[in-house]
Amino acid sequence: MAEILQFPTPTQVKAVTDWLFQHPDPNLDLEVALNLVLTGQINPAEAGGLLAIAHTPSPSNTLTPQNIRGALIASPDNRNVSLIGSDPTTCQALFALVQARKGLYRVALSQRSRDCLLPHLLQHYHLDQFHTSLIMKCTEPPPGGAGRWATPQDKPALQAYIEAVWKARNVQGNQPNWDILIQQQRIAVLDHQGQVVSIAKRGATAHEGAVVGMFTFTPFRQQGFAKRLLTFLLRHLLRDYPTVKLWTDEDNHAAIALYESVGFQTVGAMFTGYFRPKE
Repeated sequence: MAEILQFPTPTQVKAVTDWLFQHPDPNLDLEVALNLVLTGQINPAEAGGLLAIAHTPSPSNTLTPQNIRGALIASPDNRNVSLIGSDPTTCQALFALVQARKGLYRVALSQRSRDCLLPHLLQHYHLDQFHTSLIMKCTEPPPGGAGRWATPQDKPALQAYIEAVWKARNVQGNQPNWDILIQQQRIAVLDHQGQVVSIAKRGATAHEGAVVGMFTFTPFRQQGFAKRLLTFLLRHLLRDYPTVKLWTDEDNHAAIALYESVGFQTVGAMFTGYFRPKE
């Protein structure tokens, strides 16, 4: 039976990211979150969150891709939970840590972990909505592109962007720290006639780049703006990483066509559900 290690060291977190990179049942949301831990951008222990690794004991008491069985990260109040387990017992043991903390909102799971946990989740929580997302990757920079990194003057447009995303999902997410994201050049924007029309965030796992939150304001869709900005961001990311990944809803055919047009290919899928506890 797997043991649960809570609040692991950076070396142990790195071992999990190596395991996830090789795992055939991906959870890209978890990979991105663990990289934020590795790079010191979030600290679950200090913020009231949770970080745990499931593993089988080894004689040397070290974590390797061979003895890791699963991993979990949760934000305070369980507003964002991301989990993967190699078997039903491990999935349930990890989720028991989440359930003990009360509350639940957004849960990101690998496909197999979804199959293991969803019956249990539906016993204890209402499922308000869910999305099956395709995981896609790109390895070659496409030609062309246009865009720039966001500046403090763009914050009204960035706030309008995140609120539009929340409205489209019918969710209330965490408020981004625009100052930090701008300072770290993690937000790319495209202008048209003096206004921001398309936005995308630059992310990463421990091994790959990531495109997060690609968005074009409604009046400017289907005009090629998203493709130009995505190409700009890809060309920057592929200078630093051999591969760039993203995830998008499997029924968002327009987005899938856009990503395929710049060289993305589907390599897997994952599940995101929005829950609330039953009374």
